Amino acid sequence: MGKIRKDMVDFHGEMVLLENHSDINYTSLAKILKKYDKRIGELLRLPFIQKVLQQAFFSTDLVSKLVKNVKAPYMQCSQL
Repeated sequence: MGKIRKDMVDFHGEMVLLENHSDINYTSLAKILKKYDKRIGELLRLPFIQKVLQQAFFSTDLVSKLVKNVKAPYMQCSQL
């Protein structure tokens, strides 16, 4: 049971890191585009971010579901 618990904790941790990485990527992109808009004088940020948010690679829905789905069984496993 100990190995399963450790594997669940590791998997959960990796999924949380992936969620955080996605958030950092979004923030970085928004800041880069904001600086671009300011220097060039164009308004590229909002339309570009809207297009990016619609892309499949940017969606974190699956990762968020995995985090939630792993957390519940882990809590049950840790009570044993």
